[in-house]
Formats: sequence, C-alpha cells, structure tokens
Amino acid sequence: MTVVSTNRQFVRSAEGTSWQLVAATTPVFPRFPVTVTSSSVLPYQPDRELTIFLAVGDGKSRKVIEAILQQLSHHVILSTDSGETMLERCLKEEPDMAIVGQSLADLDTFELVNRMSNETQIPVIAIIRGADLDRAKRLMTDDMMGILVEPVTHKTLRPAIYLARRRHQQMISLEDRASNLENQLQALPTDQRDDENE
Repeated sequence: MTVVSTNRQFVRSAEGTSWQLVAATTPVFPRFPVTVTSSSVLPYQPDRELTIFLAVGDGKSRKVIEAILQQLSHHVILSTDSGETMLERCLKEEPDMAIVGQSLADLDTFELVNRMSNETQIPVIAIIRGADLDRAKRLMTDDMMGILVEPVTHKTLRPAIYLARRRHQQMISLEDRASNLENQLQALPTDQRDDENE
C-alpha cells in the first residue's frame, strides 16, 4: 500500500507494521487550511504532551474531545464553552494548540478563529460540521492552521494536530525568511537597493 502526503511518498512494509519513505518532492503549502476527515490516511510522528486550550459549546462533545486529548497524552489546560474566555486566556498565555468547536456560548466559531489567528501566534484547529466546510474556506483567514470535520475521533484528531502544528512551523519559518530578506534589503546602500527593486 502506498500513501502520498503533501511532499512525501510512503510504502507500508511487508509486515504491515511500519512506513518507509520512498520519495520526496518540494513541499506545497495549501492556500486554505488543511482538512482532515475520517477517510484521511496520513503517516506522521505523533505529538505528545502538548498544552491545549479547548472551547466547545456542547458540554458532552467537549468532554469527549477532552477525553480523546488526554488519551493522546496531551494536557487540556482550559476547557470552556466561551469564545471570549478562550481568547482572553490565549492573549495572557500561549498554549501549544487551541481547538475551537461549534455552538459557543458567546461567539461564532468562525469569528473566534479569525480573531485568534489575527491576535495570537497560536496554531488553531476549528471543529466544524461537514455542511460548513465551504463556508469555512470562504471566511477563515489564510493563517488558519486546520479544520477538523465532525465527528471527532482518535483517527482524525491526532493527524489534525500534527498537520496544524507543522503548517504553523512552516508559516513561522517563511515569515522569518521574509523578514531576514527585508532586513538585508534595508541594509543595502540606497542605489543598490533601487537596483534590487528593479
């Protein structure tokens, strides 16, 4: 069995117990957030013991997601039904990951994730209904790290966290490179800078 991710091709071993990298290409960064559904199959190295803020309106759903996160060896530091509480805490302290679900008590899910993307440097995953996927792609900023389509399971949440964190790291790396290039350009003499701009 062969699986192709964004920039790598993997083949399952004959025993079926591991994956082997057989090809790699130049990575392509998606314009829209990475989406994970129950049918996705992605090789990854799991992230463990992350600090996570969770905001989901429905209490039962929140407890289920919190239990899955704990089983994945993550630490849920904040569990709330309030978008304002989530945003306020994120501005005071930065968890490794924030996960935002539906039916929040005070804010629309899309409004919250956009504000968090604009006001913080925290990777955010939005949990949405399948019917909201097109709306999510239209309304969310390009800084949005991931979308997870309900229902949430171990098989969908774990790769969603991995992809969101990797995309976040890639974005930070690209921003750092752009900043370094801008600083180098500003350090050039004026006449040489004009030549570079041309």
